[in-house]
Amino acid sequence: MSLKRAVSFVLIGIGVMCTTTACGTHSISTAADQVALHYEGGPFSSKKYASYVPASTKKWFGPGDKEYAYPINQRIYDSTGDNGAESDPITSTSRDSVEMSTPISVTFVLKTDERTLREFHEKVGLRFQAYMSGDTTTSGWDKMLAFYIGQTLETTLDREIANYTWRDLYNKPAIRVALQAAVNRDLPALIESKIGGSYFDDFSAQVQKPDPTNQALKDAIAASQNNIAAAQAAQAKAQADLLTARAQIALQQAEAAKKRADISAYGSVEEYNKAQCIAAGCNPYQPTYVVNGTTPGQTK
Repeated sequence: MSLKRAVSFVLIGIGVMCTTTACGTHSISTAADQVALHYEGGPFSSKKYASYVPASTKKWFGPGDKEYAYPINQRIYDSTGDNGAESDPITSTSRDSVEMSTPISVTFVLKTDERTLREFHEKVGLRFQAYMSGDTTTSGWDKMLAFYIGQTLETTLDREIANYTWRDLYNKPAIRVALQAAVNRDLPALIESKIGGSYFDDFSAQVQKPDPTNQALKDAIAASQNNIAAAQAAQAKAQADLLTARAQIALQQAEAAKKRADISAYGSVEEYNKAQCIAAGCNPYQPTYVVNGTTPGQTK
């Protein structure tokens, strides 16, 4: 067989392969909030890293090549139990052995420079299949976050909440602030240690009020607070009544002093009464006379 004829057979074979398999070229178009990694993997090439695809870029690739997209915008790990959250609030045990439920959310970004992203993809992304599907993250991404961020949050909160009693955790806002500061301080290094590399950045945790999972404990606090409020209200009323009584006494004393001053101006009570009688239109100075040897009103 001549060389020319052999080459013809090879070209024909390739043509048959390309018509019976996905042998055509294809494109990728990254969105404004994602980048991608391109790996060669055609029928005549080994699977290896080829190129980095920036955001808002469209490129064409050969048959069998693979592209893996990742988000570049801020992401959230939500452990509040709200609709759409990644998990329920984290439960931990207080210093006095009460189970507390703490809602927490963490914002962060994935480092997407070419070198770091490729390392992350080959170490973590492929393992969890954490790359994007179209414009959205996948269940693999969620599993990756739960393993590295969720578990680390649990470890951090377990350690910190064990330092406080449940009443202090529930009643003192300053402790919530301290918990939040501890998470923001420790979380990045703990995740980096667990994952074996620095692949995330710009962590910011928001810790909400820890809550005892035992409803009876919360009911007891509410009852205690109601009793305290009632006692304070009774105390306030008694204080107000006392002040009112003191004011009334002071008023009476002032009025009595004024009356004594008025009387003293007349020299005696009798003269004062006579003056009051005259002011009322009567005559305190009635004449005295005798009828048949007696005064009116007397009998022999």
